[in-house]
Amino acid sequence: MTKTITLLLLYLLTAATAFSQTYTLELAKQGLPELQRNFYIARVVDSRIAKTSVGEVQRGPLNNRMPAIFAKPLEQELLEFIAAYHPGQENQVPLILRVNKLWISENTTLSSETGAAELKVDFIYQQDSVYHKLFSAAAVSTRKGLDVTKKHELNIANVLTDCLQQFAAKDFDQLLARSEKLTAQQLLAPYNFTTSPPDYPILKATTLTAGIYMTLDEFRDNQPGITSGYEIKQRSGFDKTMVGGGDVMPVLLTTEGKKKALKDAWGFAEGNTVFINYNGSYYAMGLTEEGFTFLGPPNPSNTSGAVVAGAVSGGAIGGAIAGGLVAATAQPVRYTLDLETGSIHIQGRPAGMSGEAAKLILYLEAKAARAEPVYVTVNGESKRLDSNQWIELDVVLPNAGTAVCVAGEQENCLSFMASPGKSYYIACSLSSKSKSGKASLTQVDSAKGEFDVKGIKFAQIKEAKKSKKENK
Repeated sequence: MTKTITLLLLYLLTAATAFSQTYTLELAKQGLPELQRNFYIARVVDSRIAKTSVGEVQRGPLNNRMPAIFAKPLEQELLEFIAAYHPGQENQVPLILRVNKLWISENTTLSSETGAAELKVDFIYQQDSVYHKLFSAAAVSTRKGLDVTKKHELNIANVLTDCLQQFAAKDFDQLLARSEKLTAQQLLAPYNFTTSPPDYPILKATTLTAGIYMTLDEFRDNQPGITSGYEIKQRSGFDKTMVGGGDVMPVLLTTEGKKKALKDAWGFAEGNTVFINYNGSYYAMGLTEEGFTFLGPPNPSNTSGAVVAGAVSGGAIGGAIAGGLVAATAQPVRYTLDLETGSIHIQGRPAGMSGEAAKLILYLEAKAARAEPVYVTVNGESKRLDSNQWIELDVVLPNAGTAVCVAGEQENCLSFMASPGKSYYIACSLSSKSKSGKASLTQVDSAKGEFDVKGIKFAQIKEAKKSKKENK
């Protein structure tokens, strides 16, 4: 018996120690490839909602989760890392890199682990006192293995490289001409993931210009770069199975009269249907309440195969989902296009990352509480908390973070990044002894949160029995 208790105490001590630690990332171990550019990053701005860490890693035999951090503030870490490989040179344009999201995660299955890094940034140019938002970029990098914790720095370097290359391929003057102007206050404001994307021509199109889109910009402008010298070929069933789905493929007609399959285009428009290139196969895409969506192969990091429904809107593009959409797979999944950055999501998570839902549980502590409700906002959406009640919400995973605030008090907030499958408990207190008379928010661990919620459930049962007895 004594031996069992000793082992139990050792286990709890080990778990508590692991939980209290942090994992420090060292970008200096990595490098950045050469980049043809006419710009350099002169400043980094951190506009992430949750800034306490850049993700979670799993350490030890029990895969204890712990926060991942940089040794230096994020702005300094990224600026020094980029400057070491892409220093500013004469006649280059200085730019601000605004980081809206940088998050690493680990997804464990029975046979392996997948480590992922997701980055979402804006490239901003300062002209006198006006800031021009030139371009938004996003990237996801994943690595598999038995232990992927040591691969996070590589994933971060890869997504940073991807975003820099995306911007370097753009024409600066064209971006500046169509840029969004920002004030200094807007530049430094926390990232607002609910902001609608710019009013791209494709969103207002009543007819599609037939042709092949070589870039996301061409799609957004409804101006395909290739409008002649091609044809759309129906793929055979065998070909679809071998490559991974999709019924059609654009084919270029060469001057020699030969046909060359075009596997690296962004997509194409044919009639009133637009097709998007996903991993070398082209899928019909439609405009739904969720945005532009298409059905494709199962998420490699989430093989549930669940299909998320979405109502199709009207217009030329809206009917694309109506027929002939199912890919060559028994369990197609609905993918969503981020029209601003071009990234592809599955059930709210970037493709290749775990899509398991996270939960947020909010409750009003009953101890010494005044008999009045408290109003809070969750990412701007109002919620009411009453004594002896709790609210359970699905956390929207693609966001750059979740912010819970006491309504009307933007300084009285808690923010965090959600990890798939994890539950987060936030207790709200409205003490009768409070001198300020204001409510307070506290993020508590799962053990306390579950205990408090059980107490609320017990109080509800007790109150129900009392009410039933009085009504007899």
